[in-house]
Amino acid sequence: KEPMNHKGSGIAQPWYEAIKFPGSLHVKYMKEFFVSFDWWKLIPVPELLVEQPGRDDPHKFVTVAKTSDNKYIAVYIPEGTDIKLDLNTLRKPMKAKWFNPINGEWSDEFDVNESLQTFRPIDNEDWALLIYSL
Repeated sequence: KEPMNHKGSGIAQPWYEAIKFPGSLHVKYMKEFFVSFDWWKLIPVPELLVEQPGRDDPHKFVTVAKTSDNKYIAVYIPEGTDIKLDLNTLRKPMKAKWFNPINGEWSDEFDVNESLQTFRPIDNEDWALLIYSL
């Protein structure tokens, strides 16, 4: 059966087939991403995303969550596309860094200075973004 909130994404493969997909090997890298901060405090905050790239295409659905103490924001972008986040309610100053879920590498950290800030992934692949208060 097709997922209710992701029309057009197709019917999910059984686990024993899906485990053969390249993305199944990337799970170990995403573990590294999540253990780098207090992931158990995450709550979904889709309202921080000014515009959802995945509204019409489930393959571009961006997820955003923040920790309950407003210290960390985690973003997953399945296809490299610019996103704009509304960071007005979060503690400043902030920094961010990109995480490549294909190879587990982090980018250099960079400043996050704007209340409405656009983020551009390094390439057109999937990326995770970690934004954090200092």
